[in-house]
Amino acid sequence: MLAHRPQGGGTLYGARVVHGTPEDCRRHAAMGFEEGWGKALDQLIEFMQARRS
Repeated sequence: MLAHRPQGGGTLYGARVVHGTPEDCRRHAAMGFEEGWGKALDQLIEFMQARRS
């Protein structure tokens, strides 16, 4: 689930992932989910900052 809303001069962004089982969670982590999600967020921030300029 993704959520965002204006806050101050920026945007508050939240993401939540729900796994069906602990094994699903471990498998997702082993595939690099957290790192990939972080990279995707960095790209989104870069894109939005470029649009602001």
